[in-house]
Amino acid sequence: RLQSDQSLSKFAMTSNETLEPESTMQESIIKIKYFQQLIEYQDCYKNFYYDGELRADEAFVQNFFKAVWAESKSSVDSEVKNGRGIVDFKISYGRDDCTLIEFKLGSSTSLKRNIEHQTEIYKRVNQTDNALTVIVIFTDKDSLRVSRALKATEKENDENIYIIDARRDNKPSASIATCH
Repeated sequence: RLQSDQSLSKFAMTSNETLEPESTMQESIIKIKYFQQLIEYQDCYKNFYYDGELRADEAFVQNFFKAVWAESKSSVDSEVKNGRGIVDFKISYGRDDCTLIEFKLGSSTSLKRNIEHQTEIYKRVNQTDNALTVIVIFTDKDSLRVSRALKATEKENDENIYIIDARRDNKPSASIATCH
């Protein structure tokens, strides 16, 4: 197997997930957690910056996310338009197993409205109960905006919302870090 697949295996095993997911929902969660691991702990957040400046937009983040789906048996389709808008990802395995993944940047001024309504509409359109939202933050201001939006929508503890911290100023080297 490829080295990246081995890394995924190790991550999946340490997070008590099976290597062969039972559903696209389970597989999507494994992939999101792995993507989060790469960005937050393995310096992949650096790909979002150039010469110290943020260069990533939502499309860049989504294209980067596609890479973690290598070797998947599921169909991974991006920018799917089945009506009432375009969902970022539709992961499917046959007709009856489908999970939607919607990415948002923490800087989005429509974040609260999107958290409240967007995935629910996409779920109805795509005839599935499975949807995950991934919010990527790049600044402390983004973090505050996300916290406020989640609180306002009463989704602070929603297990289907993942926040990925891509800030570059809060990841000191282990040799100088004062906390984990």
